[in-house]
This record gives sequence, structure tokens and C-alpha cells, in this order.
Amino acid sequence: MGYKILFILLIAVVAILPQNTNDNITTEFQIGINLFQSYQYDEALRVFTRIADEDLNQRTTAAILFEGKIDLLQSNEPEALVAFNKLFMEYPSSKYIDEAHMSLADYYLENSMYGKSLIQLCSLILNTKSPANDSLARSIGEKITFLHLNNNILDSLLTTLTSPRDHTYLLWLKGKLNLLKNNPRKAKECFTEIVLNYPRSVEKNDAAHSLISLNLPDENNGSLLGVILPAYQKDTNYSRVEPSVEILEGIKFAVSEYNSENNNKIGLLIRDSERKTEKIKGIKEEFDKLNSIKAIIGPVYSDEVKTALEIFKNSNIPIISPTATENDLTSSYPNFFQANPSFILRGEIMAQYIYFVENKKKIALLFPEEGGSSSSVANAFKNEFIKLGGKIIIELTYSSNSYDLSSQISKIQARVKDIQGLYVPLADKADASIILSQLEQQGINLTLYGNQDWLSAKGFESSSTLSNQLIFTSDYFIDYDDPNYQAFNKTFYQKTHMDLTRNVLYGYDAAKFVLASFYGGDPDRQALKTAMESGKVYSGYHNNICFDSERVNKFLNIIRYRDGKFQLVDKFRIGEQ
Repeated sequence: MGYKILFILLIAVVAILPQNTNDNITTEFQIGINLFQSYQYDEALRVFTRIADEDLNQRTTAAILFEGKIDLLQSNEPEALVAFNKLFMEYPSSKYIDEAHMSLADYYLENSMYGKSLIQLCSLILNTKSPANDSLARSIGEKITFLHLNNNILDSLLTTLTSPRDHTYLLWLKGKLNLLKNNPRKAKECFTEIVLNYPRSVEKNDAAHSLISLNLPDENNGSLLGVILPAYQKDTNYSRVEPSVEILEGIKFAVSEYNSENNNKIGLLIRDSERKTEKIKGIKEEFDKLNSIKAIIGPVYSDEVKTALEIFKNSNIPIISPTATENDLTSSYPNFFQANPSFILRGEIMAQYIYFVENKKKIALLFPEEGGSSSSVANAFKNEFIKLGGKIIIELTYSSNSYDLSSQISKIQARVKDIQGLYVPLADKADASIILSQLEQQGINLTLYGNQDWLSAKGFESSSTLSNQLIFTSDYFIDYDDPNYQAFNKTFYQKTHMDLTRNVLYGYDAAKFVLASFYGGDPDRQALKTAMESGKVYSGYHNNICFDSERVNKFLNIIRYRDGKFQLVDKFRIGEQ
């Protein structure tokens, strides 16, 4: 090949062996080394297998490494993969991990399986702590790509290897390959994605210099979505997944779908806010210079949303948060859209549902005295229900996490004949079982209405009669048995190797709503804002989305508990009656 991988640690392994003749394993290991160096592979393999099968000892991982290397030398790939996978899975901190990946990369290269060889090199780049090994793997991967690969193979690998470090390296290879093949515009796409979406990557500076040298005109100056999320990448060990990582994957998938179906492509400019005010200020300065940014998706946490909105208050860019629930955000910031209904709207939606759909006009209200979101929901419910013409027969508070609600339950019992239902917005899901139990002990049999905390509550099985009369609101509901959901989940997993979670759907549906407002065109910011608040309904997976001039989503899911299962009753839109 002219660049065969020379990365053998045999000398190093032998050099570190302690000369202890009383150590049977050390002695046997040395025998195995001698047999290996004498090309007596079958005998050596039996020695290393015996050592690897012993209880954990200081030769275990080295013996496993040699098992795999001998299997490769004898062209027994399946057996080698068993040995190396044992090393990867059971001993991920072993100093021989790099050598195992290199051995596999060398084997695949010698057998003309170039894509597989590059996968092993990417795995080494992802996991190694050695700058020298990282550099060697990158150099060999570059040669393999230029001599043997094409865009289709690299696109397949980009779909398979989704960690940021692998992704940027593969994008860089693809960009360099297209430069080599005299396709500068395809190269520009790769380098631009690195610079915009992976500013901390090893490849960023080289990609930026490559873009400058290309000096191609910007053909897509009217089609960018900005994304502001905290900690959108995994941590340095790639072991932590933040909710925002899942939200971002949903956004990226929605844009990918849009671009596959439309000639006017949409780009993403992703920035990590780090939940820091100064960082958001820097992002704002950057975005102000880009007229191509038509809307911003994010942030996701209410406190950070307020910070970002204050920083962007003089900007005319529409901003949509997939998840923020704070009250009164849209009234203070005229370009902000809240895809997750506020706490006030949640109370009002339940009031309208009970009054118009359930046709109940007399309700008791029980909610925590500590204040917070549940009190906000309760007060909004009360005000709306009374405004509609309903009556709050009795209004009671309780101390969250209290085990004695006998006083409150007795008061409800005294008026039970006048009550058509009981609305209980929880502050803590742990309160649910206590409330159910004490209502049942008093023989109270009413329809229960609640907020989203009931979805994660426990104890329904001990109060089956009351539980089967539970109806509550939720900003998400996933029907895992729905064939459409299952098909979508399969497609999403094949592309991202992630499950279609609640957080993914928050990001996906918010992005799909914004993209639907483009109508396949390229509107300016004001036109897009007008389209977004026009009342158009987007039928989402986790919830529907619809805005008017108040710019708070008008939809919530109505959920009931019935015979051990949660069921979707309706995606209810406030003010539709």
C-alpha cells in the first residue's frame, strides 16, 4: 500500500514486564510473547486465551489484545471482533484500546475494506488520549479517503458516526476530497458546516482558511435559522446527554427533511449559549451582522429565555422557544413566540375544556399553598372559569408533601353534592397518591382534573375508582403504539442513533412549525413573523402549535387515565368554542 499502518506495541509490552519468576501469569505471558514472535500463532493463542480467561490480573487486557491480533493474522475476523469488543466494552480505560482500533484498521485496509478501516480510525480519534496516535490516525484516514473513498461512502459514515468529533473529522475529509476532485461548492458546504456548527472543533481553523481560499460567492444569503441552546454538545468524554442535545437533534432532523423536499435550502447556525449572559451577548452581535438569519430557535429554559430576550429586545428577528413556560414573556417582547403554553394559559385551557366540553359548571379547587407554577395555574383556572359563568363551590389549599389533608377533604365532603368535579393542579407528583388515598377514604367519588404533574405521578392502582376518573392537561403526549410514530421513530433512529424522545419532539415540532411558515419560499423577517402569528395550525407529534397576535401556543393535550393507561382525549385549542 505504501502507507501500511505500523503501530505495534509488542516491544513496549515486553519491556514493561516485571521479571518475577514466581509470577506464573507473567512467566506464561512471556512464553506467549516468545511464541508470537516465532510466528507460532496457534500455540501463542492458546496461552493468551488461558490468561484472558483467568480472574482479572495485570496481563488480562494485554492477553485479550493479542488474542484479537492473532485472530486477524489468521484472517479470523469474527473471533477477532469478539476479543476486541470485549476489550472495548469491559476495559474501556485500557491502554491497549488504541492498538486494538489500529489493528482492525490495518486489517480492513489490507483487505480493501476502506470504509470499515476509516470507522476504526474515527473510533480511535474519538477515544484516544494520545496526541501522537490522534495525529497518526488522522493522517492515515486522509490517505484512505483520497485514494479509495467517495462522497456516497462519506455521507453514509456521516449518518452512522454522529459524535461531534467524528462528524467534524469526516466533514473535513469530505471537504478536502471535493477540493481534490475539483468540486469547490461541495467542499464549501462541508467547511461552512464545520465553521458554523462546530466552532470548538480541531478542524475549525483549517476549514475557515479553506473557505477564505475558495472565495466563492454566498448563494444562500436568505435562508438561515439561528439556534441558541445551552451545552448543545456532549461533554469532553461524550458521556452526558443534555435535554438540549436531544432538542437540537430534533431541530436538525426537521431542517434535513425540509431541505430534502424543497429547492430553497435552509441552513442552521448553531451557537452554544453556555447559559451565560456574556456568551448570549456575543451571539447577538454575531447574528446582527447576518441578514440571512430569518428566525431563532431557543433558548429552552425560562430564565435563559428572559436573558436572551432582553439582549435581543432591539432586534427584529422572530425568536421561538420550544419549551419555556414562564408567564408574560410574549407581552414584553413583541418578536417572541412561546411554543410551550404558559402556566396561565394552561389553567385557562382546562377551565374552557371543563366548562364547554365536559359541560360542568360547579367545580371545587384544591391546590398547594406554597405558590409557584401550580398556584399560577390554579388562579388562572379560577378566573377563567368564573368569567365563563362557572362557579367555584369551594377553594382550598394544602401544604405540599403533607400526609394529612383530612381538614380539606372533610370540607369537600360537606359540599360534595354541589360539586361536579375537583381540579387539583399539583406542585409535586408525590402528592398525587396521598390525595387519591384520602379522597377514597372519605368515600368521595368525583371526576378529578389536574395539570401535567399527574402524568408522572404514582399510586393510581391503589385508588382505581378515582384514578379512572382522572383528566389532566399536558404539553406533550406520545402514543407509542401509533404506527406513524413508530415509523418516524425508526427513520429518526436510523439517521441519528437516538430514540425519538419528548425533548427531540419539542425541537422537531418547533422547527417544523417555523419551516412551514416559509411556505417553501424565502420570506423576510417581518413576513415570517406575520405568517407565524396568522393562526395556522401545525399538527405536531407531541402537541399541536398555533399562534395568534399574543404569540403563545393555543394548544394543550387533554389526557385521561383509564384502566392502567394514559390516553389522548383531545388536542384542545383555547377559544375554539
